Amino acid sequence: MAREGAWAERVPPRGRPRSKRDWDGLCRKAQDRPGIPLLAASDVPVSLATSVRERSRPPFVTDEGRLLVQVRNSEIRHDRDGKRYGDLWFTWLPNKEGKSE
Repeated sequence: MAREGAWAERVPPRGRPRSKRDWDGLCRKAQDRPGIPLLAASDVPVSLATSVRERSRPPFVTDEGRLLVQVRNSEIRHDRDGKRYGDLWFTWLPNKEGKSE
């Protein structure tokens, strides 16, 4: 039998975010300007961009539209860690009118 509180001892610690940027806030800014690209961050690892791109919760995806995440001006940084870095751009794409789902 498990002793009291044993479950809490087995739960892994909460993961630390890889960045301190407010991605939700930047997404809401992009929603205010649909179709116009917004520079969300510069000089970020492409792996972080992939992580943001995979988010499927509001405000990144809603009934009104979805967020397009693009990486521009990327390059491999040999002086750092050999990983690819680039600028992260957000564009809000509203759902097309009259589109049946």
